[in-house]
Amino acid sequence: MNATGRRERGRGLRRWTGSLGVSALLLIPALTACQSDDPNAATVQRNAAPATPPGANASASPTPPTALVFPEDTVTPTPEPSPPADEPPDTSTDTGAASATTPESPPLASSGGSSSSSSSGTTKQKTKPRCANIAPSAELSKCNLRGLSLFGKSLSGANLTGADLRRADLRGTNLSGAKLTSARLEGAELRGTIFSGANMTSVWLTSTSLKGTILEGARMVGAHMARTDLTGTIFGGTNLTRANLSGANLEGADLSSGKVLLTSADLTRANLLGADLNGGKLENATLDGADLRWVRAWRMRMAGVSMVGANAYGADFADTDDGVRTDMTGADLTRTNLQLSDLRTVYFRGATLTKTDLSRSQLPSELSFEWATCSETRWDDFSIRNGTHCPAP
Repeated sequence: MNATGRRERGRGLRRWTGSLGVSALLLIPALTACQSDDPNAATVQRNAAPATPPGANASASPTPPTALVFPEDTVTPTPEPSPPADEPPDTSTDTGAASATTPESPPLASSGGSSSSSSSGTTKQKTKPRCANIAPSAELSKCNLRGLSLFGKSLSGANLTGADLRRADLRGTNLSGAKLTSARLEGAELRGTIFSGANMTSVWLTSTSLKGTILEGARMVGAHMARTDLTGTIFGGTNLTRANLSGANLEGADLSSGKVLLTSADLTRANLLGADLNGGKLENATLDGADLRWVRAWRMRMAGVSMVGANAYGADFADTDDGVRTDMTGADLTRTNLQLSDLRTVYFRGATLTKTDLSRSQLPSELSFEWATCSETRWDDFSIRNGTHCPAP
């Protein structure tokens, strides 16, 4: 072979050796990185062609490279997990679309109170709560209706036992025949409210205005009505037995219709100026310090009444038409002012008249004072009488 051929052959051998070196430099790092994870990496490394050592004769006849042999990877298929025993297998059809699974909403409840699920965000159907059923004959016992507007509503015959109606707007509300035992109505708006025939035993109406309220036939035994405003209230057969009406305003009230019952009622310091009490019952009632000026009290049953310090100036107790007596048997009239009063048909048997002022009054016969006790009692002629039967001085 001539010199030109040898040079060309050597030049080609160097190009082939350089290419082989570059390939080795690229393969060795990759094989080394896989060796730690692949147990077959050692086999791959053994089959790799060795790099040309430094100083090797480039002109030496090269050994044909050995082909790289890679072991075949053995892939073990991963078994599909079986569903739990208490969960049915998924039988849904996969359409290949990527979509989120939306859980099915629970069915709406057909009854019961309102409830909501915070996890699913769904709200069950609400049923109407008992206390929201504002209708005649409704069951509303112990319901909190405080501050609620029931203007002009009809609750006739409803059960409101123990209900809280404080500061509620009950103007024009029909509560006839309703049961309001121990109900709280303090501060409620009651103008024009109809309580006819209602059971209001032990009802709470302290410091409440009942102007224009209709209480005909209402049962208000033991009612708490201290400092109530009852001016213009319509009574008629109202039962106020043992009611607390201390400090109540009954100025001009008509308590004559249907014979209002005030037996054992507390009317201490009540204002009854000009009230009509004809035919009423006030046995054992307390009217200490009450304002009874100009009242009309014919045919009254007032046995055992206490009127200590009451002012009954100009009161009319005499039924001059039928002559029916007003009974004040055993009454305590200590320091009572009865000036200018008409007492001609009043029976004072056994009454206490200590320091009672009867000056300028129209008095009954002496027999009406049987067993009555006078002590510094001022008589109609301004004379002072003392002793049992209130004898003449």
